[in-house]
Amino acid sequence: MEESKRIDEYLSDQLSAADQQAFEEELNRDPELRRQVDLQRDMAFLLSHQKDRAALKAQMEQTGADFFAEAPSSRPKARIRWIGWAATAAAAAILLFVLWPVFVQPDLYQQYAEFPPLALSEKGTATTNWAATEQTFNTGDYTEAVEQLEDYLQAFPNDQQARLYLGISRMETGQLTNARLLFAIVATKAPGLSDYAQWYTALSYLKEGDKEAARSVLEQIEAGTTFYGQAQEVLGALE
Repeated sequence: MEESKRIDEYLSDQLSAADQQAFEEELNRDPELRRQVDLQRDMAFLLSHQKDRAALKAQMEQTGADFFAEAPSSRPKARIRWIGWAATAAAAAILLFVLWPVFVQPDLYQQYAEFPPLALSEKGTATTNWAATEQTFNTGDYTEAVEQLEDYLQAFPNDQQARLYLGISRMETGQLTNARLLFAIVATKAPGLSDYAQWYTALSYLKEGDKEAARSVLEQIEAGTTFYGQAQEVLGALE
């Protein structure tokens, strides 16, 4: 976890000039550290772009709602016979507004289970199309993604990023214990991805309905790491 936090601080320019120079000198000496930095940078990039797209979508939806909510000044007055209908519609709208959150409000897992798109390295062959594996995950076909990622890891067993996504796919298909085992492997073998492994472990407990176990994992997420803010939000919701 300490290694992951140190990489986070380096990537977000939080190190002092002396510490940054020392870290970069270490990068030049340590190929494994360079690989961890590259992994963590890629994951942060994908996650930030996913958030940007979500914010843009929300903004566009709000803009559309505002547009249709505006009443043109040139609109003629409604006829008397529509008053009864309008009153009924208004009452129905109010009732729907009040009751809608009760029926459709997502649980905590659904609110926070957002995943950066899968982007496998260019390792395809004439007989294997890993782009299809990416597509199964990115389109939410997690059952098929499990099978294809297992095949991928047979060919590339040291790809911990792919193992992380296999864990996510197993979590999404309800194989929660197996998912947590995969996350534990990733956290051990790829310190640069340990933040992600820890966060998704907490999500797996939320999906299972084990709030105490989720809280225990969330409380271990350190300040300044990738998911600290979200972890605090969930902890607040669990109070």
